[in-house]
Amino acid sequence: MSRIIDEMWEQSIRKGIEIGDKKRQRITAQRALADGRYSLEEIAHITELSLDEVAQLKAEQKA
Repeated sequence: MSRIIDEMWEQSIRKGIEIGDKKRQRITAQRALADGRYSLEEIAHITELSLDEVAQLKAEQKA
């Protein structure tokens, strides 16, 4: 039983880290977009977001 709980705990921790990483990537992309010095391709490369995700963030900033 304890092993199952430990596995669930570890899975929850990994999921939390994944969510935090994605949030940090998006924040970094938003800052780079606001700065205006980087192309969408550069931002996608730096943040490891897809080009579509970066383009979506840019569209959200304009809205």
